[in-house]
Amino acid sequence: MEKGPRFSTYLTKSGCAGPVRVILTSMKERDLQTRFNAWLRNRWQGGSAAFELKICHEESMPFSEVKEHQVRNLQIAKHGSLAYKIPDVGMDQKPFDCIFLDKVPAYVAVMFHKRGEKRVYLIDVDIFALEAETSARRSLTPLRASQIGQVVIVE
Repeated sequence: MEKGPRFSTYLTKSGCAGPVRVILTSMKERDLQTRFNAWLRNRWQGGSAAFELKICHEESMPFSEVKEHQVRNLQIAKHGSLAYKIPDVGMDQKPFDCIFLDKVPAYVAVMFHKRGEKRVYLIDVDIFALEAETSARRSLTPLRASQIGQVVIVE
């Protein structure tokens, strides 16, 4: 069996063909969400909180992966009040119509995924926003995430 990165061909905007690396990953954000929800139910002792989950399959995560509106709404939930209508979409029954968060802890939760990884870095939204604004880098590394956040283990 062939080892190493897989390549396929794609057309650029100019119409030129070029190689592109296809990253084969097994974990998606929805998979992380399932594991994180179980961790919250079984281990979280912080009461109500707001989380934005991100999974990164690279060496670092661009700060731009956490969108401005996500940071803004996390900060609103942390420092003020946020009411959110849960969309009436899909076949699943939703638990209720809306949720109201008032001055709750708010985090960006990042997993730098590789096979068998269980660490998630919980970073306070204000610290994340400050890091994104002041860092000499344009991305977050696992080392820096461990320095500015707390590590939790999700099974």
